Amino acid sequence: MSNTRIHLMPTLNPDGFQKADEGHCVGQAGAGRGNAANQDLNRDFPGRPRMGQPPRVEQPETRALRKWMNSTQFVLSASIFGGEMVVSYPFDSHPEEITVDFVEEGVESETPDNDVFRHLAMTYARLNHNMAFGCNHNKQRFPQGIVNGAFWFPTSVKLIGESQRGVKGTVRDKMTGRPVVGATVSIQDTNRSSTQTTPEGYYWKLLLPGKYILKVRPLICFS
Repeated sequence: MSNTRIHLMPTLNPDGFQKADEGHCVGQAGAGRGNAANQDLNRDFPGRPRMGQPPRVEQPETRALRKWMNSTQFVLSASIFGGEMVVSYPFDSHPEEITVDFVEEGVESETPDNDVFRHLAMTYARLNHNMAFGCNHNKQRFPQGIVNGAFWFPTSVKLIGESQRGVKGTVRDKMTGRPVVGATVSIQDTNRSSTQTTPEGYYWKLLLPGKYILKVRPLICFS
């Protein structure tokens, strides 16, 4: 943990926080969900556009969070959202939702890194008794306290430690020894998402234990 940088955001929705019903598995219907403009920030973050939905007007809270995420490259992040005792992992929607207005419930939408996301979700849930073993109504809905977001919808110190999992390092120019900025680092022979090096040439990729071959492709600029 000595080489882990931790960022904390107390709340993204201070107006809704004031209205929230604390201490229950399920809060009062709608209480605290909207911001001062009564907009649901949980549905405001950019994602796949859905058929038939009006154009989204981005809220200032969302805009500020997106700016923060673009300026700081995070290894691992988690958000706490009131309403259910469960860890939801991506994806939250299906690709076909772009062209159709209905997708059957109970169908998961997995990312190429699904094994890592399930592991992270289980790591968090196991440390919360109510989450892992069920809180009132959700024992059957969320076995083990986790759920794929798309299946569901139609942080602890242990979790922070997971940011050290996988591979990390610095990409340097062989001739000059200087860090290479914007190089793409991917896992060979897989469809896992790639990552890019930071301005310091640093990269990281969350992975479960195993043997992997890294492939590095530098950023090529033409003038």
